[in-house]
Amino acid sequence: MSNRPDLLENEEKKSYGAVFLLATAILLAGSLWAIWQDSFSRHLWKKWKTDFYRIAISKFTDELDAEQTRLAEVPEYLELEGQLASARETLAGKGEEGEALRELEKQLETANITVLETDLSLRIVKGEIEEAWYWVEHATHGGGTGQAEKAEVQRLEGEKDIKQAEYEGAIAARDAIILEIEKVRSREIEIEDELRPFRKGIEAIDLKLDSVSFEVFGQRVPHIPTVDQVVLPAFEKNNFDQWVDRVERCQNCHVAIDRAGFEDLENPLKTHPDRSYYFGNNHEVRKFGCTPCHGGQGASINALELAHGFVKFWEEPLLDTHDKVQANCLHCHASAQGMKGAPVVARGEQLFRDLGCHGCHLVKGLEQLPKAGPSLKRIAAKTTPEWMVSWIEHPDAFRPTTRMPHFYLSRDESEAIAAYVLSGSIPSSESWLAIHPGPKGVSAANADLVAQGKELSGELGCLGCHGFEPGQYASQVAIGMDTAPNLARIAEKTDARWIYNWLKNPREYSETARMPRLRLSDAEAAAITSYLLTLKEQAPPTIDPALRARIAQQETIDRGEKLIRRYGCAGCHTINGMENESRVSVELSNFSGKHLEELFFGDRLDIPNTWDDWTINKILTPRTYATDRIDQNMPEFGFAKEDARALTVYLASRSTRKINSLYLPKNQHKEHTLKAGREVVAYYNCQGCHSFDGHDGAIRKYYEDDMEAAPPILVGEGKKLQPEWFFDFLKRPMRLRPWLDVRMPTFGLNDEETSTVIDYFAALDGYKLGPVVIEAREEAHTPMIAKGEVPAEMFDCSSCHVMGGGRVPANQYSVSRTALTDQEAAVWIEEHLGVEIVNAQAKADAVEAFREFLVEDAN
Repeated sequence: MSNRPDLLENEEKKSYGAVFLLATAILLAGSLWAIWQDSFSRHLWKKWKTDFYRIAISKFTDELDAEQTRLAEVPEYLELEGQLASARETLAGKGEEGEALRELEKQLETANITVLETDLSLRIVKGEIEEAWYWVEHATHGGGTGQAEKAEVQRLEGEKDIKQAEYEGAIAARDAIILEIEKVRSREIEIEDELRPFRKGIEAIDLKLDSVSFEVFGQRVPHIPTVDQVVLPAFEKNNFDQWVDRVERCQNCHVAIDRAGFEDLENPLKTHPDRSYYFGNNHEVRKFGCTPCHGGQGASINALELAHGFVKFWEEPLLDTHDKVQANCLHCHASAQGMKGAPVVARGEQLFRDLGCHGCHLVKGLEQLPKAGPSLKRIAAKTTPEWMVSWIEHPDAFRPTTRMPHFYLSRDESEAIAAYVLSGSIPSSESWLAIHPGPKGVSAANADLVAQGKELSGELGCLGCHGFEPGQYASQVAIGMDTAPNLARIAEKTDARWIYNWLKNPREYSETARMPRLRLSDAEAAAITSYLLTLKEQAPPTIDPALRARIAQQETIDRGEKLIRRYGCAGCHTINGMENESRVSVELSNFSGKHLEELFFGDRLDIPNTWDDWTINKILTPRTYATDRIDQNMPEFGFAKEDARALTVYLASRSTRKINSLYLPKNQHKEHTLKAGREVVAYYNCQGCHSFDGHDGAIRKYYEDDMEAAPPILVGEGKKLQPEWFFDFLKRPMRLRPWLDVRMPTFGLNDEETSTVIDYFAALDGYKLGPVVIEAREEAHTPMIAKGEVPAEMFDCSSCHVMGGGRVPANQYSVSRTALTDQEAAVWIEEHLGVEIVNAQAKADAVEAFREFLVEDAN
């Protein structure tokens, strides 16, 4: 106990200054660190925003100086500025006008006080009235009469009328003073009005400066960075089928994304490329945000990786703006075809459709597309087993630019598949052959006939789809893949009987044939057939009895059936016995949603572990992921890398996301109309001949020396053509331009396809058609001929139409037809005038009128 005072005394003498100093230093360091991290280290958006404000202040200040310098050289502006300064000097001086203005301003100040006082008095009385009514109700609810309370209400109402009059009087007095002030300042106001057009530029720049800074002692100071965000209410549905909002804070880093004039800055401070197009078309940042197009984690701003979604398990990372960002266009738009700024995904969409990927893979929205390959229902009538087996085994060995993919089948497998297809096609092939005999007048040895056929194939428009020499083509559906078969080796594949009857009417051989009917005469068909029979590199395959014996065995046929089901041949081809087959491969409707963990890389450890690399290698080398345990059946198309990338981008668009219709394009009907129309015109290769929808007719490259002889350009047709006429013309084309050798064929469109094409052309030019009613279209061109009422003048085209432009005059054109036989004249009438001769009498009448016209025209 005796030592306790000493201990206390010693304790009292101890100094903790160092501890307090250290604690203070730690607290100060922590505070500085927190401020630094919050302002710069952790929240880089603040730094970028401040940097942008400084850049913008400098830019806008320079613009302001430039505008002021420009105005300093405008005499009218300088004169008005001088007049304004003089007027203001006069009003500020001690003259009569200045004294009057100052007196009126004092009166205005007093009048404003009076207005406020009378307004307050009026408000007080109104409040007292409300209180008085309360006491009236209180008295009546308590059983009283409330007469005294009502009298008080009446008294206050009278007082309110007095106060109201005083208030209105004060307003009128103030307004009168304001009018007097305006009269005194009338010259100043007039000059300011005259100066306003000159000052528009300065005012606009001042507004821009105010948006990034505020003024302190005449100096511009950047705004303090604050978080901006955009909320997209009920933007999309989540996995629980509930509408959820989306929060966007991207503009805190990308400050100038929707501001013009900063295109030359580096990201994240630069203006969005082609800003007026993207933001002016339903993509305004404040309404639509950034992530619906670009991906990323829009709500995050603390770290670049987080904001861009480059974190594990985030399903929508930032997309490559070079091409993959285009995939998101198809989340809202029906199609990317014809869309500016989306050429890669549009290319992928076209490739997926035209190459028949939908035959094996189900994709929602593409279920209605027709099969990409030709029908094999009557294949036994077309080719030989020997050729067919070789084709199945290695298609590009026969035709390097074929769309048919390579399945890497063995010889035995190829024979088995050919066996099944041929066996199922024999009955229908025999029926077709029975009514389509071999042609007369066909001879590949007749040089004149072959030359005529070659000339016809060039004149009629066949080159819009086909090439006739090795490597020749008008257009390609993919790099290295022709739109229609190259015919350089057609004579090795089939014979005169099939070629002739196919040329006469393709739909009689296959009801789904894309090849149109050119309405050839027998002589024309014979000439072209003769020419095609000369197109070969070697002799057709010789008959192989052993092969034919093998494919006739039921065991081989049964094996072929299994192989066809395995490889999904019926996805592209119509095969007898396989009409109800389902797709053989995985659905791709939500392929972009596949996680990396779901993609099987097999033994390929050399391929980078990314979604893009897996997909593009699957497209380029489909069997690359096969292992000893897991097989891969997808065939190889031989894609170029550019096309494989386009397909990869398109597959990135395949998603089951459900976006609120409020955010979808307003012209959904037009987009779906264009999509449906583009599918039809692509299927029939209308752009092989005609130019429209941003594409040049492929055949036009063969008319460089005489473009007027090329098929007509159809740009703007939607606003020219009457839909009823267009419908009938597409169903039954007629020759409208007699000076053209190229011939509009008959495609055999059904009513739905025809209406789709008409609506498509109208939509291209911004029109929306209602229902098109076609009456008696089957009789549209026949009544006059059928009844034998054929006036000679009906053939006098030159009476209305000028046959100029370097073309053959009408009389010379007609004289060249005088050597036609009756049969040839009848064919010419049907072809060139779009009529149908229905009986012998009609034929005789038409030919007679035709010859009378020729004689008169020749004279």
